Amino acid sequence: MDYLEQQEIKEISAIFISHADYDHIAGVPTLLLAPDLMVREVFVNPDKKQTDIWKNLRIAIAEARKKKGTKVNVQLTTSGPGEFNLDQTKIRVLAPEPELALSGAGGVYLEDRALSSNAMSAVLQLVKGDESIAILPGDIEGRNIETWLNEHESMQARILLFPHHGGKLHPTKTIELAEKLCEKIQPEFIVFSIGRGKYHLPNPDVIQKIREALPEVKIMCTQLSEHCAPELPYKEFRHRTNLPAAGEHTNSCCAGSIIIDLSRDEIEVKPEMEELVSFINKVAPGAICLGDLDQT
Repeated sequence: MDYLEQQEIKEISAIFISHADYDHIAGVPTLLLAPDLMVREVFVNPDKKQTDIWKNLRIAIAEARKKKGTKVNVQLTTSGPGEFNLDQTKIRVLAPEPELALSGAGGVYLEDRALSSNAMSAVLQLVKGDESIAILPGDIEGRNIETWLNEHESMQARILLFPHHGGKLHPTKTIELAEKLCEKIQPEFIVFSIGRGKYHLPNPDVIQKIREALPEVKIMCTQLSEHCAPELPYKEFRHRTNLPAAGEHTNSCCAGSIIIDLSRDEIEVKPEMEELVSFINKVAPGAICLGDLDQT
């Protein structure tokens, strides 16, 4: 909400909710209920969660639908909507498949194994013109990653928001799946959306496999992992964008909020890598990402 107020944005064309976990939906009720903000559409898959935040989201959706006319689409799969067009930008849904959605989170796979909220996590692809810009896979994990990768022959993208915040993708095959993601998507940037101190992310073994698979990839973490800096730095964060960012008041940002600027012919990603590298070298010279960043 801080970002929208800073940019004086009064209307959102669509909100895509990947799945029902707290860290993926906690801010949405505020957006839906804000008196000076119009949300045109919401796309979300059903879930049987009994959490307070999921209930609050459902209440907020009801209020927005009745009072503002917000259109609610209770389907976010490869067949519906499949693709969402906004000017020259397209948002494509790469997962889940409709046969999974027919059971939904809390249900079962076709072979009767339980379906979790993560299993139903939506995977979105951002496309401008004919160029694949970014893939946003939420918390997809396990066999669903393999199904998703096998469903699509060509899936390269410049930017990959790494699934599950760089954590456990599978009980036994996390590193193998990390390598498959790198080989299939071939990103120029890999972003880890993390909160410092939460679950000790990203997994250093995942970072190591990424560095082996893609030696020249640029890695960006939203916050400074304790793997990189046991103590928080007291430095000026001049490399950061001027956007509000979680962690800015505790000096725990690393890249902070990341901008993907689609308004130019050449796609720009900020903060600038050279400035980010300089910051990391000063505050966390042993950072787990440095093996990649040094090559930029």
